[in-house]
Amino acid sequence: MRTLFKVVLASFACIIPAWGNPFQARSNLSLSDMDQDGDLVFRFRLLELGLGEDISFEVALDHRLEVLDYGRCRSRLHLRPLETSVCRRDEGEVVWEHPGGGTLVASENRLAEGYQLRGNIEDQMEIAKQGWILTYAQGCLTAITPPSSQEVACRANGNHICEFIGMRKSLLSVEWNLSGNPASLRTAERHYRFVEDEEGRLIEVVDENIGIAIGEFRYDENGLLISARCRGRPSIEVQWRKNDGFGRGNSFYKKPFSISRVNRVKYVYSRNGNRVSMKKCDSGKWDTLQWESLNGKIISIVTK
Repeated sequence: MRTLFKVVLASFACIIPAWGNPFQARSNLSLSDMDQDGDLVFRFRLLELGLGEDISFEVALDHRLEVLDYGRCRSRLHLRPLETSVCRRDEGEVVWEHPGGGTLVASENRLAEGYQLRGNIEDQMEIAKQGWILTYAQGCLTAITPPSSQEVACRANGNHICEFIGMRKSLLSVEWNLSGNPASLRTAERHYRFVEDEEGRLIEVVDENIGIAIGEFRYDENGLLISARCRGRPSIEVQWRKNDGFGRGNSFYKKPFSISRVNRVKYVYSRNGNRVSMKKCDSGKWDTLQWESLNGKIISIVTK
């Protein structure tokens, strides 16, 4: 049986909330565990944080492949949404590391997704949307003003948020390692400690309230995540495949590696001209997502 969907279903895509809360998670279009880059879609939720009347969001570890040089890459677990900054590219473009994941590039005074820019990056810049205002000083986040106008102060070092402060008290504090991984995270109710190996890879999350590890991660010789066992979510075993031609610059893949299997589910990623197909095979059933590689326009979603 073959079913063709003309629209993108909720199970394949994450819709960014209409009210524009920039701290909500942003998710790439995906087939379960695999997104359009061939990357692993994996989030490990740590806590739900409320900073005021209408500032609420999840704090989670979010997997992304980090592309290095000479066709190399490695897995990195970002602490979302506690990594954000604004910087200027050589071409004069302003690039915003979105708290919920991914980056947005400015065109004149407007970012993608309806965000507006005010001020200048060398001094103070505001990023605003639907009543939300994020204030950055010399690229670092210094304040959040939600639609209620109950401002929360922020202390940051580069793209790392170190503390949220409201009503003259600390609401959240994070210590960071030199490798860029979090070392510890504290709120009034929770305390987490993060353990990394000698290569600077995050291998364990310890809940100090109960004194046990709630997340354990293993990597292969390339630094790619191959195993994650986390409290409250299914464990995963991951297999990767090398994308030939990436190091030579003649590969249509966006990253040097892509997912081939997560547990028992197979993934196939292929191209026909300008059309890219991403397939997921689970228990004899195939889901196929096809899109235009130049503009990302969805052509079809097929289940059979």
